[in-house]
Amino acid sequence: FLSTMQATWSFFFFFSENSQHISMRRHIIIIAATAFLLTACDDNGSKEAQAMLDNICALRDNGHYAEALDSIKSLRQRFPKAIRQREQALEIWQDASLRLARQDIAVTDSALMAVERQMANATDIATRNKLGVVRDSLKVRYEALCGTVRIILRRQQEGK
Repeated sequence: FLSTMQATWSFFFFFSENSQHISMRRHIIIIAATAFLLTACDDNGSKEAQAMLDNICALRDNGHYAEALDSIKSLRQRFPKAIRQREQALEIWQDASLRLARQDIAVTDSALMAVERQMANATDIATRNKLGVVRDSLKVRYEALCGTVRIILRRQQEGK
C-alpha cells in the first residue's frame, strides 16, 4: 500500500511540475509574441504623420490657413503618439492662426471704415442707428481679433 501511495504522489508531483512548466512556457510565448507585435508596430505612424505634416506646411505656405488648422486637428486625432510631428504641428497651428487672425483683422477694419463712411453719409436716423449697431459689432470683433493676435505672439515668444 505504501509503495502504491508513493507512486501516486510521485505521479502527481511529476504531473503538476510538468503542467507548471507547460503553463510557464505558454506565458513566455504569449509575452514574447506580444512584445514582438508591439515593437513591430511601434513606429506610431510617424511616416504617415510626417507626410501629413508636410501637406499641412504646404497648405499654410499657400495661404490655406483654415484647411491647415483642420488638418492639424486630424493629425492630432489620427496620430496621438507621433509626438515630434505634433510638436511641429503646434508651431504651425500658432503661425496659421496668427496669419488667419491678421487676415480677419484686415477684412474687419475695411468693413468698419466702410460702415463709418456710410454713417457719415446717412440722412435718416433709423439708418444711422442700424449702421451704428453694425459699427459697434465690427469694433468688438476687431478688438477680439487684436487680442487673439497679442496672445498668439506672446505664446510664440514664450515658446522660444
